[in-house]
Amino acid sequence: MTHADTLSPDPASAHSSASPPLPLAQHVPVFERPYDWSAIDAAILQQGAVVLRALLSPGHVQQVNQESDSWLRDHQESEHPSATSDEHSDFLGRRTRRIHGLCRKLASVPALIEHPELVGWAERLLLPRAASILLNSAELIQLGPEEKAQPPHRDTEAWHRVERSTHPVMVNAIIALTPFTRENGATHVALNSYAWPEEREPLAHELVQAEMQPGDALLFRGDTIHCGGENRTALARCGLSISYCAGWLRPYENSYLNVPLEIARTLPAKVQDLLGYALEDALAVGGRRLGLYENGDPRAVLQVGKTPKPK
Repeated sequence: MTHADTLSPDPASAHSSASPPLPLAQHVPVFERPYDWSAIDAAILQQGAVVLRALLSPGHVQQVNQESDSWLRDHQESEHPSATSDEHSDFLGRRTRRIHGLCRKLASVPALIEHPELVGWAERLLLPRAASILLNSAELIQLGPEEKAQPPHRDTEAWHRVERSTHPVMVNAIIALTPFTRENGATHVALNSYAWPEEREPLAHELVQAEMQPGDALLFRGDTIHCGGENRTALARCGLSISYCAGWLRPYENSYLNVPLEIARTLPAKVQDLLGYALEDALAVGGRRLGLYENGDPRAVLQVGKTPKPK
């Protein structure tokens, strides 16, 4: 039995003459406030993704947009990501700006990283496979005009040796800061694809777009196949991706370098934990501790006046 055999059946292959194929969902499930989080969690675990209407208020969206517009305007050298290869540049998008290290660039982002609804959701889905969670990445994504569609992929391909299971090891929330439409490249999602065999790629009709208004959020398992769409408009499409991973994984973003220690010391305690200044302590379930500093608690370096020194 392979790891895919332990998951939900593949709608395209798990049937015979005696059992008709399971119907493919035609849209991403949508939830309005007040959110039914038990239903949201179940939908993500079973279908792979949902859209939340109005996760952020209009005022909060305006604040993030003002900060991000100002930063992008003052840092034109960040026009394109510093990719490691032509293939990686094509994947990230040559007309797309991707900004990391947001805790030191946008004042409103730390509160979003520790957003109680997002963190609570991430912990419910990830803690069955870990003792803690980490910020995997906080990324501002500005999809430029005439940007090509991204290749369909799973975010968990970053950890290609980790087997997929009922519960994911990484989850992602893409918050719309501008409208996400079919025309400007709203994210495509292949529902149920977390259970597909590795070699299976989505057919065109299996990719559905998550259209959103500013403040809405697309929440999905990291092992769900998805991709940014083609921007066929003259305006940029902007979103904020906040993803979390199991505490024993190496995150996509290196927050120790992107967020200097003097700034990390000023952040809320929960954000510090998510950046990695907390132990992954699995002793209670027969595991070990990870993330030690000088064989002790990494929070020691956050004390003002305590500069890390080798012993």
